[in-house]
Amino acid sequence: MKPDTHPPFLFPALVACFLFCGSALAVDTLEPFAPGLSDAEFYLGADGIGRASRDMVLQGAFLLGAGITSRLSGYLDGAAGGDGHLTAPQGSFGGGLFGTAVDTRRFDLDWFAGLSLSHPEPRLTTAAGVELNLDFRGAGLFLVVQQSLCGAPASIAPGPRSMTDEGRFTQTDVAAGVHVTPADGHQLLALWTLQVRHEPDTGATTVSPGSTAIGYNVQLTENLELINELALAIPTGAGPVFLSATIGIIATLSAD
Repeated sequence: MKPDTHPPFLFPALVACFLFCGSALAVDTLEPFAPGLSDAEFYLGADGIGRASRDMVLQGAFLLGAGITSRLSGYLDGAAGGDGHLTAPQGSFGGGLFGTAVDTRRFDLDWFAGLSLSHPEPRLTTAAGVELNLDFRGAGLFLVVQQSLCGAPASIAPGPRSMTDEGRFTQTDVAAGVHVTPADGHQLLALWTLQVRHEPDTGATTVSPGSTAIGYNVQLTENLELINELALAIPTGAGPVFLSATIGIIATLSAD
């Protein structure tokens, strides 16, 4: 079973990326899709497990992917969710491209770029990044770096803003991880993330340790893969530690 990397704008640990500006880098790796409409993915996730229900986020997401050439792929994705009381609905829709710049037996260099629009407060987010992979027999290491630019919601008018208003910001996400294939059709993954956020309007910069995540992927059939992920979020202040969980299905479609 080959490690599947998808750009952080896709899933798995991105459950929150669709609904909130910024990203959660996926416990997974990046491989181009087969030519034509060849990939369909569906995910359900819970973010903030351990918090009060009003502070949790329950969400679902989908992705449709197509191979354009052997080294270039495109995708469309969307998500919807709400809090633990199934109120405060939010959603997003986006798309992007990713491809392979260098592909050798031991070393891969991939790139990705995406764009999404969130609702109910319209906010446009763009992101681009690279992924480095070192592959060994039955295992590998990967490093992902993503730069995002998140525009201010349309509801925020120009001029002075209160402390509760969230304007535009840039965010750099870094993820380092390892994947191991203990047996055919089974894959274990783990990663650690770091986020650096800068708000140009105020000049404030925040560094967050992000989360530590583990994943277990299983090839159910030739065309179906089960994705499981559990992430432990590390608070930057005195806030509580909480968990995020994701489960998904990746279906490889016939390109004929």
